[in-house]
Amino acid sequence: MFVSSDIRQLNPYKLIKLAHKTFAQPGENHHIAAWRCYAGLVTQVAEPLCHALEGRDRFKEIEGQGMNNIAYVLDSETTLFRAVELQIGISFSPIYDLVGSPLIEMIRFDDMHSLFLDEEALRDGLTAFTRFDGCLKPLAGKIVLVGGDGREPYHSPLISIADAASRFQCCRPVLDPVFVEPDDVMSKGLIFPGALKGLQVRMDIIPPMIVA
Repeated sequence: MFVSSDIRQLNPYKLIKLAHKTFAQPGENHHIAAWRCYAGLVTQVAEPLCHALEGRDRFKEIEGQGMNNIAYVLDSETTLFRAVELQIGISFSPIYDLVGSPLIEMIRFDDMHSLFLDEEALRDGLTAFTRFDGCLKPLAGKIVLVGGDGREPYHSPLISIADAASRFQCCRPVLDPVFVEPDDVMSKGLIFPGALKGLQVRMDIIPPMIVA
């Protein structure tokens, strides 16, 4: 296998034979066509191919670690993000078990990955939720990331768990005490400075905590 940096070091005239028919224009100067074809091959063919090959190698690396299939699971409550082993097969039953519900919703993570989550996780009494930069609505409960477009069979993610984590934010509403200020004492009469005035709500936003 070669990577894009190796491709750029190859003799461009050897690559032109593969790319000239695709990128050259009728009547174009031979030397101009040569270099434009080479650039077109690198940017339009080689680099996308290398990304796919790197993803394939990532998948083989995961399999080599003794895991036949894995998923990344983010717990909105604890903010913990970890890789877990999945049972071999094409059934969605393991996904149901990870999410903790038979009613699951699928959201596309990108062209090669999907998210599964509890369809009814957004309910009264919610104490934490997750923001995903590819979705307008908040996500709650356990979020499962797998490779594939959401149909069976799914497979292990082709990206690292750190790259996946960068697209999530874990959110939790917290209460901060508000104390009486000296100015409040003057305007409201006999109130001791430093006395508890009330509670103020704010949103605590942190990245997922990756568990090795």
